[in-house]
Amino acid sequence: MDILYVTPLWSGLSDIILDGKTEAKGMPAFIQPLKRLINQGHRVDFIIFHSYIPQDYNINASWLKDSPVFFTKWGLSPVERFSSPFNLYKTIRQVLKQKKYDFIYGHGSAGAIANIAANRHKIPCGLRLYGTFLYPETTVYSRKRLFIKHPLEYLAFRLEKSFLLITNDGTKGDKVYEYLKPDKEFYIFQFWLNGFDKFPPSTGCGVNELHLEKPYLLYPARISRWKRQHLAIDLLQIMHKKKFKLHLYFVGHLTETDYWQEIVKKIEEYHLDEYVHYLGTVEPGELGNLNINALAVLSLYEYSNLGNVVIEALSQGSVVLSLNDGSLTNIIEDGINGFLVDNIQEAADRITTLLTRPKLASEICHKAQQQALELFKTWDQRTDEEIQLIINAIKK
Repeated sequence: MDILYVTPLWSGLSDIILDGKTEAKGMPAFIQPLKRLINQGHRVDFIIFHSYIPQDYNINASWLKDSPVFFTKWGLSPVERFSSPFNLYKTIRQVLKQKKYDFIYGHGSAGAIANIAANRHKIPCGLRLYGTFLYPETTVYSRKRLFIKHPLEYLAFRLEKSFLLITNDGTKGDKVYEYLKPDKEFYIFQFWLNGFDKFPPSTGCGVNELHLEKPYLLYPARISRWKRQHLAIDLLQIMHKKKFKLHLYFVGHLTETDYWQEIVKKIEEYHLDEYVHYLGTVEPGELGNLNINALAVLSLYEYSNLGNVVIEALSQGSVVLSLNDGSLTNIIEDGINGFLVDNIQEAADRITTLLTRPKLASEICHKAQQQALELFKTWDQRTDEEIQLIINAIKK
C-alpha cells in the first residue's frame, strides 16, 4: 500500500525525524502502528505540520529512511491560525498531484484537513485522535457553538471517512462521538485502549549505572502544564516534612520550558534541589527498569490519567499512584493493585503506608501486573488491528 500520513510533529516523531534517534521515546500509539506498517513492506510518505519548518532532517532510524517527508508551517499567531489550515490543504493537494495513494491517514484534529482533501480526490481515508478535550464543552454548548469554537475537531467527527479511531484514555472520546456523530453513519467508529510493550531488557544503562538515589518516586511524562509535575514537588515536600527523605525523578521530553522554570523555582523554594532530578528521555528498557525500581510511579494529570505511563507501569508490575478522576475506575482498585487519591495529602499518606509496610508494595505489584495482562493488549496485537482497519478501508 502507498499511504500518506498527515500529522503534527509529535514528540516521538521529532526524535526520529529531526534528532537523529534510532528509536522514538514518545507517542507509542503513533509510532508503533507506523513502524509496523513500514516493516510489513507498505510505503508511507509524510506531510508534517508544525510551528516551524526545519532546515534539515536527521533520520537515522533504518526503517524510516525511504519515507519522503514534506513540512508545512502551522503558525500560532491569530492570523496564522486562520491561514494554516488552507496552507496545509494546499500542501496536500500538491503532494497528491505527484503520486497516487491508496490511503490517506490524518492524525490529530487538524487531520480533518486531510479528510477533506481525501474526500475531494476520492481516496479512502481514516482519522486518528489521541484523546480529546471536548467532552466538558459538549455538556454546555450546542453543536453549532462547538463548530465555531473548535471547527477542526468538530469536522473530525462529522466528515465522511472510512473510520475514526480515538484512544480510550479517559477523556471520554466515545461520549463526544455520541454527541457529534453525523446523522447518517458515514464511518466506522473505534474506541481503543493503548497497548503495552513486553518489558524489554535494558540495552543501555540500568538503574545502578544511572546512580539513582533510593527510595525514589518516578514521574514519567513529557514536561507539560497539563501533566502537572508541580504536584509531585508538593508531594515530595510533604514527605520531607514527615522526615522521609525521598528522591523524585522526572523522565520525558521537555516541551514547555516556561512551565519547567516554574517547577525549578518551586524546587528552590522548598529547598529540594538535592532531591529532584530530571533525566530527560530514556530508552524503553531503561524506563522499565526505572518503573519497577521506583517506590511509586506517579500520574497526576489534569484531564485524564489513563495513558501510556499508567499502562506500561502496571504491565511491568509497578506501584502506580494516580488521581481518582474516574479515568482509572475500572483499571485500578485503590490499595489492591495501585493507589487512587483525591488530593496530594492522601497521596502522601499512601506513600507513607508503602514505606512502613514493605510487603504491601510486592502484593500490589503482583496484582497490578496480573490485572494489566488481562486488560491490555500488547502493541503487536493492537497495531495489527489498526493496520487491518486501513486494509479493510482500501478493500471497501
